[in-house]
Amino acid sequence: MKKTKYILLSILTLGIFNVVTKKKARKLAINVNDKLVVSKTTNVNINQLIEDLGGKCNIIKVNSTISTFKVTVVDPDKVINEIKNKYGFKGMIKSKKVFTFLSGDDSYAIATAINSFIGK
Repeated sequence: MKKTKYILLSILTLGIFNVVTKKKARKLAINVNDKLVVSKTTNVNINQLIEDLGGKCNIIKVNSTISTFKVTVVDPDKVINEIKNKYGFKGMIKSKKVFTFLSGDDSYAIATAINSFIGK
């Protein structure tokens, strides 16, 4: 008799625990962050960055992702090689006429500022 009470109480306790944890899991699953958080401002001097990229006429287009921005230029030899260290970017990849800079969450702000400055 004692064993059956123990088994029934165990099943009841585990059942209640299962119901409670499922409710908590549903509440957590409903809370979804569907907005991308990016920085609206940057500490980078955009005018100086454009000059270091070879000037306004050397930039063809600028695209950005969540943590990088890509700059396509006319003449890659006009771009200063020390941009990564000068502006504190975490990385730089150069391929022919495209420079990719790893700048973090302010990459969107940098790309938008460059595009508005060069009129694109």
